[in-house]
Amino acid sequence: MGLFEHDSYRTVRGKLVAGLEGLDLVRPAISLLSRARRRIGVMPLRCLFETLAGPLAHRGQAGAFWRGLRTVAVDGTLLHTPDEPAITWRYPKRAGDHLEFGYPLLLGST
Repeated sequence: MGLFEHDSYRTVRGKLVAGLEGLDLVRPAISLLSRARRRIGVMPLRCLFETLAGPLAHRGQAGAFWRGLRTVAVDGTLLHTPDEPAITWRYPKRAGDHLEFGYPLLLGST
């Protein structure tokens, strides 16, 4: 559910077993999935985060620091920025057919 946060349990299950077509799989009730998720809690994802989170570059590695600060790459993320001319010239707002709306979005990519 963390990978497909906007999808239902049924849709997530369908995505996870899509390559297993033809096998005689038991289809669990959606209520069983939600109860299992509640029973397991946050510990598996917390452990995964604590295992994987952290800097990859070593202190002496080229490009790891700039002016004493660690550099960071944000990929696939949208960050809302202040709605100020100093920012909107570079990062425009979303545009509809007749007007711009919302805050400027900083698109993260590497």
